[in-house]
This record gives sequence, C-alpha cells and structure tokens, in this order.
Amino acid sequence: MGNLIKFELRKMFRQKTFYVCAGVILIVVVLNVLVQYLVERVSNTLFGDFGGLITSSNVGSDFITMAPSMMQMIILFPIFITLFVCNDFSEGTIKNVISRGFTRSQVYFGKFVASATAGLIYMVWSMLIGFVTGSLIWGVGDGFGIKMLGSIGILMLLTVAYVAFDCFIAFLFRKKAGSLAVGIAVSYVVQLICMITDAILEVKEMELRISGYTITSSIQMVGTDGPSLSALIVAIIYIAVFTFGGWLIFRNKEV
Repeated sequence: MGNLIKFELRKMFRQKTFYVCAGVILIVVVLNVLVQYLVERVSNTLFGDFGGLITSSNVGSDFITMAPSMMQMIILFPIFITLFVCNDFSEGTIKNVISRGFTRSQVYFGKFVASATAGLIYMVWSMLIGFVTGSLIWGVGDGFGIKMLGSIGILMLLTVAYVAFDCFIAFLFRKKAGSLAVGIAVSYVVQLICMITDAILEVKEMELRISGYTITSSIQMVGTDGPSLSALIVAIIYIAVFTFGGWLIFRNKEV
C-alpha cells in the first residue's frame, strides 16, 4: 500500500494540472485580498473614517483562515481530481495496477490519499498567499492562537471532505466530461437550493439555515467566525459517506 501511495504521489506531482491549479489559486487569492483592500479604500474615500474613529479590521493573520474560501475550491478540485482519477480509467492504468496484485481497495485509497494530499497542499498554499498578501497591505496582526489552530484543523477536515466528494463523483462516472460537469454543477446547484430554502425559511420566521450544512458555507463560516461544532460534524459526515460510497462503487463495478 505504501508503494502504491508513493506511485500515485509521484504521478500527481508530474502532472501539469497540479501546478496550473496552484497558479490559479495564487491569482485568485491575491485578487480577492486586493478587492477587499480596494473596497475599503473606496468606502473611506466616499464616506470618510469619521476623524480616524474607524480603522480597518483586516490584518494579515486573518487571511490564513479566510483564504481557503477564496480559492474557488468548487471549481479547481473537480478539475484536478477528475483529470487525476479519470485519466487512469481512459488510459487503462488502473487495469495494469490491479493486474500486478493490488486490490481494488488499495487502488482506491491510494488515489484518495494522493488527492487528499493535493487538496491539503492547495489549502496551505492559499493560506500562505493570503497571509503574505494581507500582511503586505495591513500588517501581520496578532490573531495567532488556539482559536486559529482549531479553525485550521477543521478547515483541513472540510478540505478532505470536499476531496472525498469529488473522488466519489470521479469513480462513479469515470469519464472526464461527465465527472467534471457533475462535480462542478452539483456543488453550485446544492448551494442554490440551500439558499432558496433558507430564504423560504426566513420568510416563515424559522431560525434553521440549511446552507450552513454544506462544505462551502462551513468553510466560509470557519474562516470568518472561527471553529464550529456544526462544521466539524459536516466534515466528518461528508468524509465518511463519500469515502465509503466511492470505495463501494469502485469495488463492485467492472474496471
């Protein structure tokens, strides 16, 4: 199993897509931070700061936890994972690996571990970019502490949860076009349905918010408000359901 994971990691680091996605994250996170800076400057220009009574609440350390919500995970992860997993189906690599004596479980979890590693690398990369860019604009700040560590831990689990979902989709469809389209569309559609449901519940004066139980919303919530028990539960449920589901599908389908 260890050799198979090393094989998958070597293959992953050789893919151009891995570095293209990293470059896109760099651009997207920097732009998001700059947009916040420009909005702040425009607001101060138009409305003033009331004699210096209002100052910026942003500091570089804040963007360590905010950056993962900026990197367009719902687009980049389906692209990378679809190409990483589905290429092996289209090229017959998975058949060759299984023919060498590896079990389907080993093949599946080898892919999953490599994909999760890529997801976590992207998350840390976005945090580094956000921190550096924010620090250059507003200063480092003093937001480091136990709360931040808790947020980072939950964000890591949420990232793995999203990887598990995209791996499930990739192993379910096995075709690049289908996996990519469904992986991106489902995330947007689910988010839209949750927003509509929340609006209906708000009209009926109900406090329940369905959107808070999606991965995207959980990442945003943890990034701005800190560690959350609901976000932790969401991450654990997604990881358990979609990891097991992907493994079960691959185990029972013909290669």
